[in-house]
Amino acid sequence: MSSSTIGGNARVFGPVVGENWGQVSATYTIYSPGRPPVIVTSHQLRKSSPFFTGRAAEVAQIVAQMRAATEAGTSAGLCAIRGMGGCGKTELAYACAAELEPAFPDAQIVVNLRGATKAPLSPEQALKTAIIALDPNVDLPDEIDDLQGLYLSLLHGKRVLILADDAQNKQQVQRLIPSNGCALLVTSRQRFTLGGLKVDLRPLSPADATALLQRICPRIGDGTAQLAQLCGYLPLALRVSAEVLSNDDSLPVTAYIDQLARERLPALKDPDGPGGPADSVEASLQLSFDSLGRQEQLALCQLSVFLADFTPEAVEAVLADIGDARQVLGSLRRRCLVEWNDVTSRFLLHDLVRDFAAARLREGEPVRLRHATHYLQTLETVRRLYFLGNEQFLQALRLFDQERPNMEVAWRWLRDHPDDQTVDSLIVRVAHAVEPISAIRLNQRTESIPLFQAALAAARRLGRPKDEASMLNRIGLILVDLGDVAEALSFYRQALQIRQACDDQMGEAATLNNLGLASANLGLSHQAIAFYEQALLRRRQIADLRGQGATLNNMGLLYMDLGEMQQAADHLEEALDIRRRKGDRRAEGVTLNNLGLAYGGLKLLPQALECHQQALAIAREIKHRRLEANALVHMARVHADLEQFNEALDCSERALSITQEIGNKRAEGNARELCARAYSALNNLPQAIVNYTYAVEIAERIGNRAGRARSAWALGALFALKGEIARALDAMQSCVEFYHEINHAEKDDYRAQFEALKARHTVSTSGTP
Repeated sequence: MSSSTIGGNARVFGPVVGENWGQVSATYTIYSPGRPPVIVTSHQLRKSSPFFTGRAAEVAQIVAQMRAATEAGTSAGLCAIRGMGGCGKTELAYACAAELEPAFPDAQIVVNLRGATKAPLSPEQALKTAIIALDPNVDLPDEIDDLQGLYLSLLHGKRVLILADDAQNKQQVQRLIPSNGCALLVTSRQRFTLGGLKVDLRPLSPADATALLQRICPRIGDGTAQLAQLCGYLPLALRVSAEVLSNDDSLPVTAYIDQLARERLPALKDPDGPGGPADSVEASLQLSFDSLGRQEQLALCQLSVFLADFTPEAVEAVLADIGDARQVLGSLRRRCLVEWNDVTSRFLLHDLVRDFAAARLREGEPVRLRHATHYLQTLETVRRLYFLGNEQFLQALRLFDQERPNMEVAWRWLRDHPDDQTVDSLIVRVAHAVEPISAIRLNQRTESIPLFQAALAAARRLGRPKDEASMLNRIGLILVDLGDVAEALSFYRQALQIRQACDDQMGEAATLNNLGLASANLGLSHQAIAFYEQALLRRRQIADLRGQGATLNNMGLLYMDLGEMQQAADHLEEALDIRRRKGDRRAEGVTLNNLGLAYGGLKLLPQALECHQQALAIAREIKHRRLEANALVHMARVHADLEQFNEALDCSERALSITQEIGNKRAEGNARELCARAYSALNNLPQAIVNYTYAVEIAERIGNRAGRARSAWALGALFALKGEIARALDAMQSCVEFYHEINHAEKDDYRAQFEALKARHTVSTSGTP
């Protein structure tokens, strides 16, 4: 063993090996006459974890700025790495320190401040720890100012890196700010500023998170993305979960993922570890929770009801018994337990923090009722803005989209807690508030119908017949849209009976309008007109302008089905004017599409195409996929009339893709019909026949007799072209019968063509020359 003199009579023997992550530290034993031996460790950096992944941008930023700050020796390098427990602050600090080590050759010392524990170092203890690492033989003064002076004196003229890990607050660490030419790298669960660089550390990106899992446990395989998401991309959670699977290869990955999906925090710990913050996500979060005051703890638990980001106003509405909400939120933010987005001005809880806090929410806490009430009021604001039209209409859509995750949480809680009068009243209010926007933003079968059925049951429990009728009417409207017209009629009839008994004229007019729509779908044209005329009369009597627009729009559609194109156009032009005046963008788009169809029937093809293009622009502006599909279908129809069949095929195929995506059979049938027409014109008869056949089947399934008649006639024409006259007649006969039944304007022309084809078939089969 070699030795050297470091000053006076003291002798140094070493080095002594200290192993951590495989790193040999420069550790020396000092013997001095009259004093016990002291271990001097002035090069204390351990190697960062072999599984350290990602953070390349953060490492580059910290290293570059620390070097730049200290290079000239005229300033000290300062960097504070801040973030929630388990986000990898310490490993990032060691990774940066390893890069910086050559720039600070005199010493690299580590001070574990234990800020998150119940026994943090005092500022005096922190200074003493650093001083002893620099000179173990020096006499330590008692006063903190003297300690700081000694600390700065020992650093003077040297290049030393100090890594102060786990700082409790600014007061604990600010005395460690070093002399010029040195650098201080601090990690903390609390946000504070020392000067210099601030790095707010967040969870890993999905790509880095999955890479970390694969490095530790390659067998995770296809489950990597789901496991990373369940871990909230938090490095501690990722490491623990991957090590659990790596250390127990008998544990199926899918079984562990299922366990995490059910109950995350209990599964995110090393089963063989001591249960401390290094091997348990819950234990790590508990350290932060224990550092909070009572109001902060209560607030954090109540915040667990927010499953998405939320506004400061929402906090003030939902939280209770915490004093000044904004002040408490600021405290939680400083402790990195609540995230803040400067761009959106919204708060957010990390998934695992939310789970931790929810588990500690006190029994019987009415915060979920306050949460549901607040987001019901938000939804009512959406409804109000929707009906103001124009820019407010778009504002309503933006507000709904932004708050939808929170509103869905509120709705699910209400739905799962019925039979209470307060909750039932809120359920009914939610249904009324969401009604106008449901056709644009909700899946009609899986979201809208269950919502309105729940509100129907609540209205009946509350004994509110008007609300009951509203829900019956809305369910019927959705069923028509989904093609279940016969079932819809029973809902409409119940609603009409209730509304007439209550003398609800506006509600009665709405139900009459919808009865007309259902009757038209069933091919009962004269009955439909009678319903529409009654609805329009009542709506004019009570000055319901928006309702008049809806009824005029529907009457225009019915006149088109009857072949009365000019009457259809007149009604639709009046409807469009009303809907534009009301600023209802969705309704405007619907009527533009319908008016385009009427113009097409009148051979005004440029005007028709312009209408559909305007409807398409509106659909994309408000992100209404069904309206977009309909506009594309109708554009395809006009392109076909203009003999632009490639354009027609492109539009119809794009429409078909959207309709299959959203599951709208009526729109899919229309898209199939136009695909078939384009294929037919492009002489691809097999594809034309396939698509017309699909269109006929869909129309039959949803009870769309008018659509079935159109597609069946076109399918018959293709069979006739192929010489399959019997199949042609069989397909076309139902169309002829339907058009005579509804007294279509061109019924005689269709009958004449059918009879001529039938005569040809009779001649060919009888053998008559």
